[in-house]
Amino acid sequence: MVTIPEENDKANNPIQRWKTIAEVLGSIIGILLLIDITSGIVGGLGVISFFSLLLIPAVFAFPIIIKTSKLLIMPSVIIPVVIIIIGIVFFHPSEILFIIILFCVVTAILGAFGIGAGFLIRSFHSRKGMLKVSLITVGCFILLTPVAFIVILVSGVLLPRPPMPEITYAEFPFRIEIEHNGERLVFEDTLICEFSGFRMTGGIGGNWRWYRYWTSRFESGREYHHTWPSITLLETDYIVVRFHSGEPAFYMDLPWQQLEHGIPWSPLRPSIFVDDLAMRARGEFSFNFHSLTSQHGLERLTEHLEKFGIYVISIELTPPLENTFR
Repeated sequence: MVTIPEENDKANNPIQRWKTIAEVLGSIIGILLLIDITSGIVGGLGVISFFSLLLIPAVFAFPIIIKTSKLLIMPSVIIPVVIIIIGIVFFHPSEILFIIILFCVVTAILGAFGIGAGFLIRSFHSRKGMLKVSLITVGCFILLTPVAFIVILVSGVLLPRPPMPEITYAEFPFRIEIEHNGERLVFEDTLICEFSGFRMTGGIGGNWRWYRYWTSRFESGREYHHTWPSITLLETDYIVVRFHSGEPAFYMDLPWQQLEHGIPWSPLRPSIFVDDLAMRARGEFSFNFHSLTSQHGLERLTEHLEKFGIYVISIELTPPLENTFR
């Protein structure tokens, strides 16, 4: 009589074979999920990556459902390791510990939910029972969505903020004089810039940053164009010339803060916008911005306007102040 080893019995057992296939498929899904979550953390979580984050419970529930609890070690080890690597590679040293703790806590909460859901699903065998568990699981996922947003909001509040500016209010007088058809046009006003607290930039992913938020307005109360205070210097049937004051951070936040790792952030500078309406009518690109803070920009502006019989007499701007931060 030949005795077949027990492990061969398992190998020939259809249930065991399907169980192995399920384990392999589950591992592949888990790896793909980790890749998607990683891309979300690095690049800013979009819709797909956000819901992938909510699918973490499925990775933990799967080993429980197929009665192979040993597989729990895979997500329990791999996910934190991936988070640590991402934190070290892509985040500033002052934020690494916070990012690691945040995502490990979120993973632990979602993992605990997944394990509990796995035991519930495994404990029900009837179709009615499975329907109940499915409804409970879907309901929990729906409830987890606002919870995830709350976690994101709280984490944003806990992130370190940049230092406060010593100077929070300043005025910047300016004067622009041009000539068109023999007529001198003079524009004088004062740009008022104020510090208005801190705001957060970036998305749900790895671009969370607090930055100093500045507001600006003209003393005369002139209207706005394209977000920042602007003045229409000349508007005819063939051209529009408009002065844009630039971002208030240009005047108040020098030396300019850095929002991205190693990439200097330079705010929009004061410029003159020229729109050639004839080119626009032909469907051609008609917009030109000429910076007023460089000699090259001023020379290009002068050449451009003289083609339309417009002459720059003088442009007098108050330079940005050098602020200090504490």
